[in-house]
Amino acid sequence: MQVTLTRKRLVVLIVLVLTVGGWLLGDWLVTTDAERIDTILGELATAVEQNDVEPIVPFLDDSFRLLGMNTEEWHAWYGELLKLMHVEAVRRVHTKVKIDEADPDRAIAAVRTYIDLAPPGPSGPVDWRLEFQRRGEHDWKLRGVRAYYVPNGPEFPLQNTPSLVR
Repeated sequence: MQVTLTRKRLVVLIVLVLTVGGWLLGDWLVTTDAERIDTILGELATAVEQNDVEPIVPFLDDSFRLLGMNTEEWHAWYGELLKLMHVEAVRRVHTKVKIDEADPDRAIAAVRTYIDLAPPGPSGPVDWRLEFQRRGEHDWKLRGVRAYYVPNGPEFPLQNTPSLVR
């Protein structure tokens, strides 16, 4: 059986190739908000591994709160915490980002991590809930953080962390 490529079939084939190619190229070029936040989570993990407060600060929103602390208070608390421990590695094993449908300028990231500390050593898994706020067209900042025991456990008492690593 021989297929003849008529002008009409050629035009249909070209339109089909351009449509599929354009869609694939557009999908490759367009970064979603969830993908942006996932990238930020990777950058945050890298910043935490540096064992310094300063690389984390640019990720924090002006409205950032942790344990009732604002950015300045958190800065001092985390600096003291880093004198007691050293983060060896942060491994993300599961991440889910959800943009708030009611307010698309807000998002929640659920992240499961293993964090290796010196001392005391490797940790078990911890589930994190990170709240983000859009600032500008493509800029997302961290508003709040909560940690939970795995699986589906109560909230992890981050305020007790200094006494846990002593």
